[in-house]
Amino acid sequence: MKSIKPLLPLAILFAFLFLGCQKQELKWSSDWVVPLADGEIKMSDLLDEKFLRVNDQGWYDLVFDTTLDFGVDSLLTIADTTVQLDYQVPVSVSVPPGVMLINEVQNQSGLLPDDVQLKALHLQSGTLHYRIENHIGGPLHCVYSIQRTTINGWPLIIDVEVDAGNVTTPGVIEGDLDLSHAQFDLTGVTGFLVNDLATTMQVSASSYATGNTAVMAGQAVSVEVSFIAPKVSYARGYFGQQEIHIQEALSLGKDFPQGEIHLPALNWDCEIQNWMGVDLMMQWNDIHFERDGQEPLSLNAPGIGQSLAIARAEDWQGAVNPQLLNLHWDEDNSNLYRDWE
Repeated sequence: MKSIKPLLPLAILFAFLFLGCQKQELKWSSDWVVPLADGEIKMSDLLDEKFLRVNDQGWYDLVFDTTLDFGVDSLLTIADTTVQLDYQVPVSVSVPPGVMLINEVQNQSGLLPDDVQLKALHLQSGTLHYRIENHIGGPLHCVYSIQRTTINGWPLIIDVEVDAGNVTTPGVIEGDLDLSHAQFDLTGVTGFLVNDLATTMQVSASSYATGNTAVMAGQAVSVEVSFIAPKVSYARGYFGQQEIHIQEALSLGKDFPQGEIHLPALNWDCEIQNWMGVDLMMQWNDIHFERDGQEPLSLNAPGIGQSLAIARAEDWQGAVNPQLLNLHWDEDNSNLYRDWE
């Protein structure tokens, strides 16, 4: 890979002169020029080891980590959002312990921007903060759920007991759920909508109550759900027309020592993975290499300056598999080797 040349070839000439058989004194002189130290320079001495890999033939491969973290959060950002739901009792009633008082299913929107239409949403991280207020004069058992939504495979359900309250001073319970790896179905109650959560609220008189709970018409149970710092990992649906420009630079280092690096061949394997539930069109406008003291070298190869289509990721019952686009550039289909001097 790199040849180290001595400062000067060492040449020593011995001359022996015998005059007949007479014994003479032997004399000679020489001029020595040798390196002050002996050793070798390895490629790992010049480049960070993260750029190097030894192949099966014992040669170094240069490994360029040019991964672009271009996730769905580049197309979709969800702001912190609070959803307020009020469930009122229409008539006055006396409810025995354990008997259901409210059982309501409804669509809830407002979580997503208006310019997108999504059917599924997966979160990488985030927090759900809930607060339930009981304005009824008896303890309640409340079960709030978002239909067809899971966290690490478990249904998203808030199942709590709430103390008795009144109109001015409600009984309150609140807490947090970690939304890491949460998967939301956004097709609403019917299963054919977009951007809608199907929510269910079931309220019963607490089974721990010592007697019937008297409920007056118009009294309510309020649920406040806040989505805090949600980061999207996958979404399926329509994102609108968006164009994003990306510029990335990769440095192999600087202040290289003088010498020669012999590259018998150059090739570049590039794999593009689309983990998003939306078809993508991408185009490399330019890939170029900058070298000290020389003009930048622009890559001329298939795929550069051309529009490339990448199909959306496959979503099979919540398991997402990316669609792949592979490109290979070498000395036969590019100027990688020809112009790298």
